[in-house]
Amino acid sequence: MTRQRKWFYGIFGALFALILLFYGFILMFTYRGTPEAIEKWNEHSYVKKNQYYRFEAKGEKQATLLFYTGALVEPQAYVGIAEGLAKNGITTYVIESSLNLPIFEMGTMETIVKEENLDKVYVAGHSLGGVVASLDAVKLQKDNYLAGLILLASYPDKSVDFSSSSIPVLSIVASQDKVLNWDKYEASKARLPKSSKELMIQGGNHSGFGMYGEQKGDGKASISNDEQQQKVIEKMTGFMKQLK
Repeated sequence: MTRQRKWFYGIFGALFALILLFYGFILMFTYRGTPEAIEKWNEHSYVKKNQYYRFEAKGEKQATLLFYTGALVEPQAYVGIAEGLAKNGITTYVIESSLNLPIFEMGTMETIVKEENLDKVYVAGHSLGGVVASLDAVKLQKDNYLAGLILLASYPDKSVDFSSSSIPVLSIVASQDKVLNWDKYEASKARLPKSSKELMIQGGNHSGFGMYGEQKGDGKASISNDEQQQKVIEKMTGFMKQLK
């Protein structure tokens, strides 16, 4: 074996080992749905297509929502919100991300709009998912597909500026959230429309926007996960129905 070939195999082996190490690290810190979430997920009917799950609206359809999960959180952890919105007439698409990092799926919302022949859609995301949703919202607004933006414990990317736009925006945060960067959150308000709505869930925390247990570094919630989920569903539903 030539020296060059030995170098090649050595470098390839090292890179492969690093990839496996990175993948293992990601899996180790990934948040999975609670047993209750998994049970709900298995019981609920949804349509799986490519990298998204569609929860069909029950009764008269009120709106369509495209949703990015939080970083390192599996989509099953958001079954409570998806199921609750669907029951309120809102067809909800939960996007599955590579390595459960929504940044890798940027642009997927536009793909869904085209594949599903959708018209006006609301886009939303939790934590990092909200940041990515704001990036997708820019393109959707340009193409006249955007109905509104909903941020859950999140804020728009620093490159996104909707301050001079009339786009409806709802921001929901929780009083006990110790994961959200509150300084960046406050600074981001200058890049949102003056008509934006901000709602605070008293006693809720960052983890409570999903059903995946307690996130590292988060504050202690003084309300139950079920109560926070219901409040989020109620506020999101009210926002979208009001604008119908």
